[in-house]
Amino acid sequence: MQGQKGEAGQISTPEPPRGKSALWYCGVGGGGFLLLALLFFLLGFALFVARTSTVSQPGPEISIDAIIVLTGGRARVETGLALLRERRGTRLLISGVSPIIGGRHDFARILGADPELLECCVDLGREALNTSGNALESAAWVKKHNYHKVLIVTNRYHILRSLAELRHQMPQTELVPFPVEQTGGVFRSSENFRLFVSEYIKFLVVWARNFTGWPARP
Repeated sequence: MQGQKGEAGQISTPEPPRGKSALWYCGVGGGGFLLLALLFFLLGFALFVARTSTVSQPGPEISIDAIIVLTGGRARVETGLALLRERRGTRLLISGVSPIIGGRHDFARILGADPELLECCVDLGREALNTSGNALESAAWVKKHNYHKVLIVTNRYHILRSLAELRHQMPQTELVPFPVEQTGGVFRSSENFRLFVSEYIKFLVVWARNFTGWPARP
């Protein structure tokens, strides 16, 4: 009988129901795989959050050629313009500007920024529709100006995926992250938690795409 002691005095393991052994093993194996995948996902998410929270803003003593802002919020653009005014870089690219916004003067009016600053030292990139597009647009801009060290401005939760996209497009360029504090920590609210989980999943997709060599889609 099942569960009785064998000849060696050991408890025998339960046998799968007769006629269903293949299905039973598939169920156990599938359940174990899903559990293992969930554990890896949670561990990876914890590491992602920890790494994201430890990215610091570089000080003014670091020499930078230029600044790139990945659009997605007013705070990012205002931070990039402030860094340009502080002469942290000689030129600024704002990647992913909406086509409904006019030229530099309209952009300056909307932000309340100095039109002369935008006219002399700011380029508005209008081709990018997402982070992959930001990376392609930024790489072309960096190559055009022959920059070697660039400051990357975006929200903290977005910084790791942005760097993965950008480094894939311009591996020879040194990228210095400048995270913008806006949303707070991952556990500050349910909305923040969902935002970080969504960003982590997107980061995994980018990592897998870069690892397999699958081309980026702008």
